[in-house]
Amino acid sequence: MSVDYSTLNLELLDTVVRYTPVYGPPSQINDGIRQTFLKYPRHKFIHRFRLVSEMWETSFRSSSDAEALELIYSNQPLMYVGEKGESLQASSSEPAFIVHLLSLLDIRAGDRVLEIGCGTGWLLAMMAELSGIAANATGVEIIPSLAAKARSNLQDVGLGQATILLADGNTCPVREGQFDRIMYTASTYRFPQYLFDLCKIGGRVIIPLRNKGLAEEVQILVRTEWGFESIDARICKFVQMIQTSSGNDLSGIKHGNDALLDKIQHGHQQILDIPGGPPGVLAFSSFMSKTQSDYLVVGLSNHKIAPSFKAGVFGDPSAIGQCLLSADWSSGAVWNGGNLRSFGDERYKQNMLKGFTDWVNYGEPVGAQFKLMVTQSGAQAPINSTGPFWTEKRGDTSFTWALPV
Repeated sequence: MSVDYSTLNLELLDTVVRYTPVYGPPSQINDGIRQTFLKYPRHKFIHRFRLVSEMWETSFRSSSDAEALELIYSNQPLMYVGEKGESLQASSSEPAFIVHLLSLLDIRAGDRVLEIGCGTGWLLAMMAELSGIAANATGVEIIPSLAAKARSNLQDVGLGQATILLADGNTCPVREGQFDRIMYTASTYRFPQYLFDLCKIGGRVIIPLRNKGLAEEVQILVRTEWGFESIDARICKFVQMIQTSSGNDLSGIKHGNDALLDKIQHGHQQILDIPGGPPGVLAFSSFMSKTQSDYLVVGLSNHKIAPSFKAGVFGDPSAIGQCLLSADWSSGAVWNGGNLRSFGDERYKQNMLKGFTDWVNYGEPVGAQFKLMVTQSGAQAPINSTGPFWTEKRGDTSFTWALPV
């Protein structure tokens, strides 16, 4: 590329250093991370891409086009484009946020590092550099074209000893050894069981965890003798991990049906105002996901594509319902657009109102304010919090959510 990228890269680094997340304090980006960021410029790892707002368009942008350079060095995620021009279910993450997380990962010299969902290798290159030993770095990528690009990109920047595995991050992708630091750059509802074996005691895992509905938090976890314990969390929105097996994934928006819509339309209605606009509704959704086992977010229209990026993050308020539903959906309470509608067993309305009251009384917390403890099924997490806590079963793991007061 003939255009001088150094000024753009320095400007992006300045944005990274000054970045403040939606929730939580900014990270201190030390000199080692700054030098690493400058050593591995983003355009060497970006080839064909679209902006998030362009992901349903037919045209795409190329790193060989000088006009695309400013977009590559803008602080926004870029969607990878496949060999046939299709938008892939993968992205190069927003630089400031991903470097913020890289700082929280706290890689030390000599650490064995692993990235799940490594894309074309940009973050993995920085992780390898911070470790100081390229052979200590492993990346896992499920999309063949991206895995191939990651290998060639790392070779081109002098990190050819790093390992790239074409594998499924939902199952154990590494057969030998343990890691000190593990980073996921795709979100998941189920906590990977293999992490109990793959992460060293005292090691760190950063993983974006999906809730029921649209809320997500990236958890910074430390491996303990009994499981994993969060030391920090951030509100986030990552591309979901590609699902290769069936399972009870309750995240996202579930499809409604005509019978449910009819019950909602003819149910009892009362006004219930959730404060804070779309972010407030998202925070309430995260709270209900953690505290109510029969909570779901259900689509109330036939929209298959969110009408805007904002709706994709927060949900289209006209098209989704925050729900407490019986197993057969014959009874329930559904909040949508400032109204609570209920039908069948009155307990669902009462539980929804109690959940709302609890959320308000606890100070309208966002999901990242909860402390998370993860154990294998049957194991008990030590509860050190004096505040309320809730237990949630996800597959073969148990989550304990504690809310500091």
